[in-house]
Amino acid sequence: MSISEAQASPEKTEKTEKTHKTYIEGFDKYLGGGIPSGHIVLISGAPGTMKSTLAFSMLYNNAKEDLAAGLYVTLEQSRSSLIRQMEKLGMFVGREFGVEILDLSVFRQGEEDWMGDFGEDGRRESPWFKKFRNILETQKKVIDYDLVVIDSLPLVEIVCGIKNSRYGLFRLFNWLRDLGTTTFIISENPPDEKVVRECDFMADGILHLFLEKSPELSVSRVLRCAKMREVNHDTGYHVLEYKDRKFWSSPKRYDVGRVLSQL
Repeated sequence: MSISEAQASPEKTEKTEKTHKTYIEGFDKYLGGGIPSGHIVLISGAPGTMKSTLAFSMLYNNAKEDLAAGLYVTLEQSRSSLIRQMEKLGMFVGREFGVEILDLSVFRQGEEDWMGDFGEDGRRESPWFKKFRNILETQKKVIDYDLVVIDSLPLVEIVCGIKNSRYGLFRLFNWLRDLGTTTFIISENPPDEKVVRECDFMADGILHLFLEKSPELSVSRVLRCAKMREVNHDTGYHVLEYKDRKFWSSPKRYDVGRVLSQL
């Protein structure tokens, strides 16, 4: 057997772990090359930090560069509004571009009726949880997407009747892992980074975005990988910008004296 044949054997290729790049210029090297396939990653931050745009950008660029099909599930913004927003930023939607948008914002109607009856185990079940799962599983069969974005976690918790339920979150995350996709979940983040939520423990990774004011009163978007299982990643802060139809990052250099004075 030749060296080239040995390198191409199934036994060799199966051991290669697949990763998905973020396609944030200058950032993937700090993630050891990218996000491991099959991970559930929270994209958390305050309003205005471009969480949705960043998530869509990762789907779009993975489809464009790696032919990885993507599905963006929105329970917040309408499909037409999201399409207009992304097209203005130079990103396009549709099967031919490798990214589909699934608009489930209709689930928000009649939210007072979403909470279902108590199940046999004494926990309240939502009739929408099964429906939500069936829709995504059906889309998986139709599109066979590799990456999925769910926008957003607070609304999924309401729709599925699992708000403030550790058991419900555990069940949701286990089901998402069973889908066999890499999942990005958009989540609002409390102002204090020291506050840890149930979903932070269950997620495989956390990309945290926030806005930072300078002494000159200018505002910068900052990105930090707070967690990424199976990756020897950098935990530092990076300035995040969107220009020339892509995201760019650069390590944030802090004035140590100024930071210590604020502690």
